[in-house]
Amino acid sequence: MLNAIAADLTAGRLEVTALIDSRLPSAVAPLTGLTLHEVGDDDLPNLLLELAMEADWVLVIAPETDSILTRCLNWLEPVKRKLLNPDLKFTQLASNKSELFEHLESKGFTQFPRGLNYQSFLDQVAEAPVEFPAVLKPVDGAGSEEIFLIENWSSFNSPLSRSNDLYRLEEFVPGTAVSVSVLCGGDQCEVLTPTVQLFEGAGTDGGTQTVLGGHYVGAKYPIPEGLSRRAVALVCDVLRLLPKTKGYIGLDLVISDSDNACDDRLIEINPRLTMSYSRLTEVYGQSAQWKAQSSGELTSRLGASPASGGTTEASAQTAQESPTPQGSPGAAHPELIGRNLAMRMIDQAIRPVTNSDVICTFRAPDP
Repeated sequence: MLNAIAADLTAGRLEVTALIDSRLPSAVAPLTGLTLHEVGDDDLPNLLLELAMEADWVLVIAPETDSILTRCLNWLEPVKRKLLNPDLKFTQLASNKSELFEHLESKGFTQFPRGLNYQSFLDQVAEAPVEFPAVLKPVDGAGSEEIFLIENWSSFNSPLSRSNDLYRLEEFVPGTAVSVSVLCGGDQCEVLTPTVQLFEGAGTDGGTQTVLGGHYVGAKYPIPEGLSRRAVALVCDVLRLLPKTKGYIGLDLVISDSDNACDDRLIEINPRLTMSYSRLTEVYGQSAQWKAQSSGELTSRLGASPASGGTTEASAQTAQESPTPQGSPGAAHPELIGRNLAMRMIDQAIRPVTNSDVICTFRAPDP
């Protein structure tokens, strides 16, 4: 994912600086225009803010688990106007599956797996409204970690890594796992083409317990038109009920095998760049439509001119880059804005917010 976003940003003539876990230096391919800083946990807060202060735009890519992503955003509060990420309030809401579903239910939306806090279930096993098979997962999980399929309650015996109240027990939803990415900004949500998530390695936890998910190996595209249409419709229904935000978000769905779209379910929302980006940037490629549409928009907002001749520096956390507020002196060449997915993400993220309703549009790839 870092390789893909960095390649797109440097193709747009941006200079990219990325902070990367000191244990993972070999995970990033060498790339002209990309500077890497290896960092340990103790040095991360200070170095992240230091580089962000020097950058024009900042993109944080980190897991929601254990509030890692929200901590990074908190550290960057002094430069929050530079962030391409969804804002802190949106990130906190989306990072907790139970709180997200409570919010959506308060708006009248119920197409998500019914469930409850795992500790609450244990406190009332006999009366708990849970049918098996069921799924047990962290409320703030990422990367398919610790997701168990429980066929019946008496058979579950896997130890958990954290306290019980940090897990959610919910109904198992059969169907096709679909991922939909969205570029948000201002009052607009640009929905990208859906893909089917591909995993390998799902099996057992070393004992008898079934583990769902497994290792993510890619995204399948194209997918059947009917599947795509239902996924986009469900995503748009959800987006209209969420607080306005900016940046790249990913929605994971299960599209039912039935003919009834009411059986489709939202599984989670990732308030960050997702693994699907790597496939989507291939699908959209060098979109002539985006190039023509975006160059004038960004020029007018950032005050850049085709003759400016400068590049824009960027800073990162395990994959970061950077935009600035309106009037950035280091704005990228406007003729390059919109020529790939990363450039379009920046263009969307800097849109001004108005009082109008959220507008959802589906952006199909060029033929």
